[in-house]
Amino acid sequence: MIKAIIWDMDGTFLNSEDYWTLTPRVWLKHHGIELTDEEWNTAPWRAVSFRTMLKNIYAMDIVKDPEPLDEAVQWCKDYMYGTIYQGDKYVKFKPDAPATLEEAYSIGIPMCLLTATIAPVVEYTLDRLHIDHYFCFWQSTATGMKKDNPEIFRLAAERMGVKVEECLLVEDSLYSMKSGREAGCTVWAIEDPKHVSHVEEIKQTAHRYFNNHIEMRQAFAELNK
Repeated sequence: MIKAIIWDMDGTFLNSEDYWTLTPRVWLKHHGIELTDEEWNTAPWRAVSFRTMLKNIYAMDIVKDPEPLDEAVQWCKDYMYGTIYQGDKYVKFKPDAPATLEEAYSIGIPMCLLTATIAPVVEYTLDRLHIDHYFCFWQSTATGMKKDNPEIFRLAAERMGVKVEECLLVEDSLYSMKSGREAGCTVWAIEDPKHVSHVEEIKQTAHRYFNNHIEMRQAFAELNK
């Protein structure tokens, strides 16, 4: 029986992942290189991760005499945290995600949030979207233990007063699904375009896979019967 729910945020109920993928394009513009949509979409250094894209750009010498790679990564993070997350017109719910959260919350079991987004942005986002009341606690994994460590899910379960085997983990990222399942969680996966290259492995790792939040909300409604 599911007695608690552990949620991811970005890519799971927020549409933020596409913005992360676009940060290298903004960084290139910062360095005077503006790309058309066609140039961006067909660039040989394109990758799922913005970090990988930056590494590819550096390896191909696209930008002459750039700052060190770690500084470019930080520039992209600062842009996301300072501009995208702070702007009401950018990061929003994925389609039908509010109904999914409300259905899950109505079950009446504890829910928590584990996210790699930095703490100030998490606090601001939950408050802006008026969903902080859904979670008995939230934790940023930007520092400290990451979600590739199964222990983080065991500790989250303990904080909610249940066994980790009684927890449902809702995620979009394969690495977190793997460690969550290793810890003992039941894993539900939600589709996100960022992870299309891993979709078959995600389907094999998760106990259930959902193409959208309409399907996931219906699944929570079944749990709520």
